[in-house]
Amino acid sequence: MSSGEKGLVLTFLLIGRSSADHGVVMLDEPELHLNPAVCKDLLSFIVDNYSTPKNLQIIVCSHSPEILAGAFDRDECALYHLESSKKLSKVRRSDEENINEALRRLGTSESEGLLYKGTIFVEGIHDVELLEFGFSSTTGKFKIKDLGGRQEVEKQIRLLQEAEKSGAKMSPRFFIFDRDDAPSNLISSNNIRVLQWKRRCFENYLIDVDAISELLMDSDVTRTPMKSSGDVALMLKDLAMQHLDSEVIKTVAATKKIDGFSHIPAETLGKSFSESAIILREKIESLKYKMSDLDLSSWASEFEKLCMIERNSLFPIWDADWVSQCNGKRLFSEIQKKVTLNMPILAFKRRILLQMRANKSESWLMVDGLLSCLLTLDINTDGSVIR
Repeated sequence: MSSGEKGLVLTFLLIGRSSADHGVVMLDEPELHLNPAVCKDLLSFIVDNYSTPKNLQIIVCSHSPEILAGAFDRDECALYHLESSKKLSKVRRSDEENINEALRRLGTSESEGLLYKGTIFVEGIHDVELLEFGFSSTTGKFKIKDLGGRQEVEKQIRLLQEAEKSGAKMSPRFFIFDRDDAPSNLISSNNIRVLQWKRRCFENYLIDVDAISELLMDSDVTRTPMKSSGDVALMLKDLAMQHLDSEVIKTVAATKKIDGFSHIPAETLGKSFSESAIILREKIESLKYKMSDLDLSSWASEFEKLCMIERNSLFPIWDADWVSQCNGKRLFSEIQKKVTLNMPILAFKRRILLQMRANKSESWLMVDGLLSCLLTLDINTDGSVIR
């Protein structure tokens, strides 16, 4: 038997042999060293085998989500939250069906509000680990979970905020989004708070030239170490500025209202305007029956001309702020291919964060500040910050 199982047997033996009818039993963290699967049935076992037969009042102090969830399922149980040495609040069962549905979809529960200061939902497969690793001093008391799909989660945010406006009580939840090409119109409420990165995505904050240079000049990190930080800076900017053409092509294609494209074909990534125009024209030809009045003979040249105009307009912005504007996720993928890293891309990002945190770099301080504002500032019901 495990040490947890042995402790459980001895605890139940002590309760069964020494507790008097109508007595009081106090248990502190009975879930220690136990498998969560065992914890799931622990409360029901105590109620059915000891509390009810002997009319015992049993007070359990626990940090187990399984035990807390069990308390919601038993009418014999009351759940209290010890908020401070002087404040004990009863946790009431929520009868708001929409809240329960939203929490189910988000993979969380009200019990987490008793174990953590709040739950942070993030977008991106690496965001959970990187935020926990690089900003533990700020996020350490919060549960961080991957959103697993922005559109559905935005729907759940609206649902939760509507329930909140109706007077429903819930613990704080925090949502962090990439900016991408779609700035959100969602604003924070009292308990449902929203942060959209000011840069394109979280990876854009990891584009720290000093930290990346130190790593890419190390033969332990890459098979083809670079010679100087200047070379690294030039490579990063060159790769990032290539993303501008992709954005231009996407923007111009949208203004041309090309029916039949749910997205711009991946074949255009990294291609010139003329090459992309030919690719798109071929796609259009396959949809010609939908565009019988379109003059394909001049379409490619007109598309290329519009792309050049759009690029000239955006170039000064990108040239000055390419770190924020480029696609950070794509950039790190391109770095991995360009220099042949000796480690997985996630490990490379962790190494960058380690350097940034040690040096208290500008980008690290920026993210830490945004997280601190999200997690600590009081918010008015209209979403404005109470200063």
